[in-house]
Amino acid sequence: MSSNEHAPSRHHTLIFDVPRTNIGNSYNKYSGLFTAPSNGVYHFSWTIYSGCHSNIPTEILRNDEIYGAALADSEEDCDAHESTTNVIIELNQGDIVFIRTNSKANSQGDIKITEGLRSTFSGFKLN
Repeated sequence: MSSNEHAPSRHHTLIFDVPRTNIGNSYNKYSGLFTAPSNGVYHFSWTIYSGCHSNIPTEILRNDEIYGAALADSEEDCDAHESTTNVIIELNQGDIVFIRTNSKANSQGDIKITEGLRSTFSGFKLN
């Protein structure tokens, strides 16, 4: 992510708009969606930094199914906290994977981006 995300609402797709490696262009930096180029087992990881007094619950989805969740929580203090989560998902060609804010819990505060703190999303095919 290239900039802070101020008070993201529920169901908000997070857009990681600075792809460093995007072989095959399967990740869309405008929509935040990864589209599986082929059938297989994939590993995904995401890191979210919460800003001062923030609470940012996130989840990863395959199409419309939640596969994992994380919470970056610095609600009790004015510090940046991170949450990193990894999942392994079997995908079919054309399946969509993305990170969004939690569908049931409200976020409080900001996703923080600074020179030393970056919220990231990555993935690769295992087989």
